[in-house]
Amino acid sequence: MRLIHCATLRIEEFVPRQTPKYAIFSHTWGSDEVSFEDMISGRAMEKAGYQKIRNGVEQARRDGLEYFWVDTCCIDKTSSAELTEAINSMYRWYQEATICYVYLADVQATAASNPEFRKSRWFRRGWTIQELIAPRNITFYTARWSKIGTKTQLAVIIYEVTAIPIEVLNHLKRPDEYSVPERMAWATRRETTRVEDRAYCLMGLFGINMPLIYGEGEGAFQRLQKEIMGLTNQSSGLRLLAVSSRPLTIETFSPQAAPPYAILSHTWSTSEVSFQDILVGKAPDRRGYQKIKNFCAQAAHDDCKYLWVDTCCIDKTSSAELQEAICSMYKWYKNARVCYAYLEDYDASSPQSQLSSCKWFKRGWTLQELIAPAIVKFYDSKWVEFGTKDDLCQQISDITGIDPRVLRGADPTKLTVAERMSWASGRLTSRIEDIAYSLMGLFNVFMPMLYGEGNRAFIRLQEEIMKQSEDYTIFAWKSGGSEPSRRGLLAHSPSEFESSSRSQARIQDTMQVISEYKRPDQQLYIPAALTSRGLLIGLPLLRKDVQGNEVPEPHKLGTTRSRGFDFLQRFRGTSSTPGDNAFLRSGTYLALICRSASRNSQNNRILCIWLRKHQEGGIFTRLSPGSVALLPEKRAPEFKIHTIYVLPSGTEG
Repeated sequence: MRLIHCATLRIEEFVPRQTPKYAIFSHTWGSDEVSFEDMISGRAMEKAGYQKIRNGVEQARRDGLEYFWVDTCCIDKTSSAELTEAINSMYRWYQEATICYVYLADVQATAASNPEFRKSRWFRRGWTIQELIAPRNITFYTARWSKIGTKTQLAVIIYEVTAIPIEVLNHLKRPDEYSVPERMAWATRRETTRVEDRAYCLMGLFGINMPLIYGEGEGAFQRLQKEIMGLTNQSSGLRLLAVSSRPLTIETFSPQAAPPYAILSHTWSTSEVSFQDILVGKAPDRRGYQKIKNFCAQAAHDDCKYLWVDTCCIDKTSSAELQEAICSMYKWYKNARVCYAYLEDYDASSPQSQLSSCKWFKRGWTLQELIAPAIVKFYDSKWVEFGTKDDLCQQISDITGIDPRVLRGADPTKLTVAERMSWASGRLTSRIEDIAYSLMGLFNVFMPMLYGEGNRAFIRLQEEIMKQSEDYTIFAWKSGGSEPSRRGLLAHSPSEFESSSRSQARIQDTMQVISEYKRPDQQLYIPAALTSRGLLIGLPLLRKDVQGNEVPEPHKLGTTRSRGFDFLQRFRGTSSTPGDNAFLRSGTYLALICRSASRNSQNNRILCIWLRKHQEGGIFTRLSPGSVALLPEKRAPEFKIHTIYVLPSGTEG
């Protein structure tokens, strides 16, 4: 840590455990600040920013301190390594300072009641949030270095300006005693000169350390969110309604201290109760309030003191909180003591009412709400219970295509990507991006939400899945309707996986496909990677000539033969190198994706798709995306693994 010696105005460097007591400076930057190079070369006095440093140094000497720190000239910003270390250390440096001097260059009046103080630019800058929270002792000064008051004296006014709780300002509570969304809210109206600093200035507040990558833009904030979610196990706060509260109130719990709670699964209608409605007492004015009252009554009957509802237990005005909630939702449903599924368009007492027609079974978000909880109780429009997930297991499986074992608690990640995608194939969401976001929990992936990206969200979901899994049934989809003759390797939506459903799948009329994924020898595959040229992937290929006849490639079978001649052994002895793509001839190929097993092993098949290598550019695209091929498993030795570049998404004419 570099510090200015108050007597000599020279910069001295200290190791962490030998740092003397020091004062620290907080201010907003001007156009002519003193840099580290200016201090070393002796040109500091030529800069306009020198006077405020002199004022800070002199104040430190009056307060009995020998050293002083200021961000403009105590960091060598020409060194990216030093800048990264300094920014990752800054919250601690402010926290450990004996006193912090806040210099308000745009405030002339010493009375904090003057509107100048509330309107100061200092309260709107991103970096000053940690400079306000971290130090225990802060004194505010005007542009002429007249004392305004201390943080303790001005706490009420500062709270009114910043919304940072007085307990945090006065160090009666730590910031981490507040949820991630609450802390994020403190920074919502603050700005930084560089977009990346919106994230970097918050690292200390959340206890995060990460490298600085100027130029990454909004990616910095996305990285910060991922780091926060990883540090807090995907959740730092769970808002719950207190069942017995009148009017209804919301309490926030850390994940480790959350009490047992019930959770609601339903379909949204008009005039639902929002988080803001609960806070201001307007919940009874909403049409959806009766649903919550009935939910509370049922929860109280089941001896649950707390409950969670997606309409009002998330502050959706905060994009950060919404992001965290959606990434945490699968876990919240899984951890619930009981889930109440309310089907407002079903009457259990009416013979004309069909369970399979309920829109609850057709909505995207309700898929995870059905699978994740151990106990799901179903209620009709009159809040009459008509069964549990366990009681109705086979009927629900017939409606949804979900494996009954999963409905009874089996781990869904043990099933293939294609089969899990098929469960969402007939479901809809109000926003097109939610088709992807509603599936994150089911596939255990986390990614930032970018409303407005449209179908790109589902492409990103598949890319994230491929980073975690080499289950290539993700390519076992079929397009429907009028489609281009050539496409990328990734599906456009879950609807293209409809034929992968265990209960309804008929990829060909002659065979009922049971989804059982087995892939060739692990060592022979290069994991798929997205590059600027396309998706780099190793796949077993079989060449087809212009007449469509299969042309077996030269192939030497391995000599090792285990009992049962394992399917995986059939690819031993082949090679896979990144240069394969250049040596393959242009034309049509069959690509082996996975094994489709039937109950009779004699009927086992290998599932293939058609790829075409284009002469220009040498990239592969998917040919005839509306079809897949099922060949007898004994044909597997004719395929040879090649590493190729494939168009990941989009269409070719």
